[in-house]
Amino acid sequence: MNKGIVRRWVAFGAAVSAAAAVAAWGTSASAADRGTPPRQETESVRGSAGGELRFPGWEGHPVRFDIDAHGTATGASGRFHVNHRLPDGTAFADFEAKVDCLAVDGRLAILTGVIERAEVPGMPSLDLVGKRVGLTVRDHGRHRDEIGWSWAYGGFDADVLPCTSGVPVLRVSEGDYRFE
Repeated sequence: MNKGIVRRWVAFGAAVSAAAAVAAWGTSASAADRGTPPRQETESVRGSAGGELRFPGWEGHPVRFDIDAHGTATGASGRFHVNHRLPDGTAFADFEAKVDCLAVDGRLAILTGVIERAEVPGMPSLDLVGKRVGLTVRDHGRHRDEIGWSWAYGGFDADVLPCTSGVPVLRVSEGDYRFE
């Protein structure tokens, strides 16, 4: 590639970056001068939805996630309930968490909560009470939303940080989530 073209693109990129930094600094400075904190709107995610797992070894397991969360990343409340059954309908896991963080960007939400009640007959030695877990919800309107959960990748060995979770891995086949 021509070195002159590369230099022009590098210079252009540097100029754009500098302009963006100055604009951001100017915006921040003016808000600070007025003494107003950044605005945080309260968000909410509500609904109940689920479907059947398609992961190897978990195919055909029905799961359902009931969510009633509201607030912001620095002050969220609400609850979520997770129900996982075996293909024959017997319980594998059922737990409920108190929401402690909610972050929403457009039609994508990440929430975390600390498990307060858990029954896990599918893994009787697993103690979930007190663990922080995360959910990710992608809202596609009235149906076919997607959901992901932190333990899909790392299990329950460690708590997740507030407002962190896995990518949506399940397109729900029944139910719906609403963002407000």
